[in-house]
Amino acid sequence: DKLPIIVNGYEKFATGLNKTTTIDDVKFAMLTVCEPNFNIQLLDEYAIIEKWQGNERILDGRIKIYKLIRLW
Repeated sequence: DKLPIIVNGYEKFATGLNKTTTIDDVKFAMLTVCEPNFNIQLLDEYAIIEKWQGNERILDGRIKIYKLIRLW
C-alpha cells in the first residue's frame, strides 16, 4: 500500500505501511527522507494534517494509520 502525503508542497508516498504503523512513524520516515540531518527530538514540532471533505485536523502521533484509513 502507498499513501500520498504532501510535504513542503510536494506529493510524496508513504510505503511499507502495516497494521502497527503510527502517524509518528510516517512523520519520522518523511522527515528523514526530506531532511537527511533531521533531529528526532524535533518530531513533535511537525504534524500530519488530515484533510477530508473540507475539514482539517491534526492527527495524534499515536494513531495507527490503518485504523485511520478504515474510517475513510
